[in-house]
Amino acid sequence: MRTTGEETLSTREEHNRVGAEAASIRRWYEDRIRIHGATFESLSAGPVEREDRRHAVHASVLSGPEPTVLDIGCGIGRFYDFLKKTGRRCHYTGYELVPEYVERASILYPEIHVIERN
Repeated sequence: MRTTGEETLSTREEHNRVGAEAASIRRWYEDRIRIHGATFESLSAGPVEREDRRHAVHASVLSGPEPTVLDIGCGIGRFYDFLKKTGRRCHYTGYELVPEYVERASILYPEIHVIERN
């Protein structure tokens, strides 16, 4: 393994690969947003009923009266919406790769923190 400065070549290659994959994922969602807008349909999350079941499973592991939630790949904040609709209070932060989803979630739920992040 060759070292270049403080970073090994393999680490740099891995970083580049991950960055390329993130860019590819971002482009896929941006194409869907051009068709559907920054909506549930563009998320390609399946039927709403399946999403609700998935959210119920995720919510079942939360403990305490106001748990802290970090939602990685939060889209437009649908998990937060589920928690809100089911009366579950929380401290919510969402990380999202796609800027249009960050903007939409921030508009829909100004009380939460949504951050564009890879």
